[in-house]
Amino acid sequence: MIKRSLTTFEKVGLVAAIGVIIFYIYGIRIYQPVSKRISRLQKEYIELSREVEDLKQMPIDKSIFTTLEDYQKKLEEVKLELTTCQRSLAKEEEVDLILTQISELATISQLKIVDFKPIERSAFGDGMEDQKEVILKRSLYKLEIRGEFKDFKEFLRGLSQISKIVSLEKMELGRKSENEALKIVLLLSI
Repeated sequence: MIKRSLTTFEKVGLVAAIGVIIFYIYGIRIYQPVSKRISRLQKEYIELSREVEDLKQMPIDKSIFTTLEDYQKKLEEVKLELTTCQRSLAKEEEVDLILTQISELATISQLKIVDFKPIERSAFGDGMEDQKEVILKRSLYKLEIRGEFKDFKEFLRGLSQISKIVSLEKMELGRKSENEALKIVLLLSI
């Protein structure tokens, strides 16, 4: 059996495939369930709030009062669950700390940060600019780093261990020549 080394194109393809698999699993296991749960709870909260307001305006007799109390209890349960879910999302005052953690993580992982800046959602083109009410307000950041694939793997492991949800919206990997460091461009949602 003849052994041959992988070409640069095959190596970059393998790196990209592994990165996509890692973030696909992260998105399926962590981000999507929490995001869906928060959206569902917010809808339930809005519906229950409307029902409570409607019931408050009705003439009060004993059966309506009991129903109103039940709705208020359910509304409080939904509020508590929604608050619990939102704790895993970064608050505005925590974003700077998370950005610092990401920068430090890149440095510790032996990656060179070329560019790290916020970008507008409209530049990303996700359709969010047309929405009047945004349920999950998250900021987008473009991170361009250079380094070796093994260091990038360490960076991804560390990124998945940050205490708040940091989503990888887009990833581009490339290398012009074998002597050049791997160019990695990430679009992060915090």
